[in-house]
Amino acid sequence: MLVMIDPGHGGHKPGAMSNNGTTAEKDVAFLYSQYLSDRLRHMGFDAKLTRYADVHVGLTERAQLANNAGADCFVSVHCNSCEHPNTATGFEVFHYPGSIQGKALAESINDAWEDEHQVETRGVKSRDNLTVLRRTNMPAVLLEIGFINNDIDLAEMLDVFWMRKSILAIQGGLIDWEMGWTSRT
Repeated sequence: MLVMIDPGHGGHKPGAMSNNGTTAEKDVAFLYSQYLSDRLRHMGFDAKLTRYADVHVGLTERAQLANNAGADCFVSVHCNSCEHPNTATGFEVFHYPGSIQGKALAESINDAWEDEHQVETRGVKSRDNLTVLRRTNMPAVLLEIGFINNDIDLAEMLDVFWMRKSILAIQGGLIDWEMGWTSRT
């Protein structure tokens, strides 16, 4: 199974920033994406990234890379932010409305995240205005792994132990989804 992993933002588009302005979403997303890719390959998956360096890749181009590669699923990794720092917290996952397999993938990753971290998430949501979910030809999810402008979330996201648990959760959700996906095809 080929998993296309999409590290959000990159290059001149840093995404959201930490409260102190020293940590960019593009860097956290890239770190998690690389780690996830390595773990999936170690487990026997084929995993590719939409970017392998700190470069800008357009949203439509990201989806097209997955489509051209014939990916079985697409996982876009991001950090959330909110208007009022430190007021929102937690993990959430988005899928495209009407995508049955996208929703199943989102639910599988969300459930694994809750199990691994022993915490309730912000849940599974559908969004039709996210280009990478709308333009991919395969089940796709967009993960918001935490709020980069919440000091507690940021500290957790940068903690090696928390990161390891997070990657295990995403990996576990993909494996659980794949087992159900394989049995349906």
